[in-house]
Amino acid sequence: WPGSKTYEALWSAGHWPVSRERISETAISMCNLDTTYVLGKGGYTWLCDFPDSELDCSGFVACVLGRSRKPAADFPYWLSTDSIWSDCAGDQLLFKEVPEPVSGCLVVYPDSGGRQGHVAVVTSVDQNGDIYGVDCSSSRSAATGQAVTQRSLNFFLSKPNVRFCLPNWVTR
Repeated sequence: WPGSKTYEALWSAGHWPVSRERISETAISMCNLDTTYVLGKGGYTWLCDFPDSELDCSGFVACVLGRSRKPAADFPYWLSTDSIWSDCAGDQLLFKEVPEPVSGCLVVYPDSGGRQGHVAVVTSVDQNGDIYGVDCSSSRSAATGQAVTQRSLNFFLSKPNVRFCLPNWVTR
């Protein structure tokens, strides 16, 4: 495996991960690693250790994208569902909105009515427009003991204000 300095150089040069395919592969590789959902956990280092025993949905996305969820010069906000959702249609510091789901994009809805928002990685879209992907969820953690799972993400489509977005550094 490359060392931390190599990863650091790749990240600072904007090369981690470089494609939508790589984002999907990284998300899928995190499935079934005995991860427990804990709100506010995971994604604190720019390169997460796998498997991480405790993650929430945005901590999981931070790990998949290979960056810390802590505020940084290029994104002065805590990486959360709300900040991803706002940024992808607003300042576009890290995320740009796309009109429809594609493999490797994020699907996100913000906090609302005292309930937490949610974010996931889309891994495929079928000919009927059904979306599939990987997320870290409290319901899956409670039901199966595996917080990070690959499943249908169609439930996002019934949420108000859902957005699809890609990291700005994705090259293809």
